[in-house]
Order: sequence, then C-alpha cells, then structure tokens
Amino acid sequence: MPFTRAERIAIIGGGCTGVTCFWALQGSEHDVHLFEASSSLNGRIKVLPYEHGENRVDVDTESPSFNAMTSPSAYQMVPTLLNGVEAF
Repeated sequence: MPFTRAERIAIIGGGCTGVTCFWALQGSEHDVHLFEASSSLNGRIKVLPYEHGENRVDVDTESPSFNAMTSPSAYQMVPTLLNGVEAF
C-alpha cells in the first residue's frame, strides 16, 4: 500500500536491518526516526577495539558479507556507511 502523504516513521533497533531501513528512507518525504536502546549501533554485529600506536579502530567480529549480485541495495549502501572513514 503506497503512502498518500508524508508519514512519521519510527524504526526500532539500530542493527543491520534498522540502519538499512533508515538509510533507505533518507531523502524521502517522511519524518524518519531511528531508536536504539543501547549506546551504539550494531545489533548483533559485535566490535572489538584495536589500538595501534595512537590510532584506535573498532573491528567487526561478525561482519556480514555483501554480494553485488544478490544484495544490490546493501552493496550500494556501503559507500554511504564508509563516508568519512579513513584508513590509518
């Protein structure tokens, strides 16, 4: 059922699916809000801090894999997620 007017949309959970939904609705006419109970986004994807000299990065321990053929939307989202991320 298509929306006939701008809606207020609440996305509950900042895991992979919640963040993907939030990303997909950006730029739409809808008022979209993402709610997460914990202090960080990730859902079941756990990260461990890794320090090298003065640099620190969080390393995924359960990273999903994205295939451009089977998950084209997820594959397109990756550059947006990495915007501003720099290698050290």
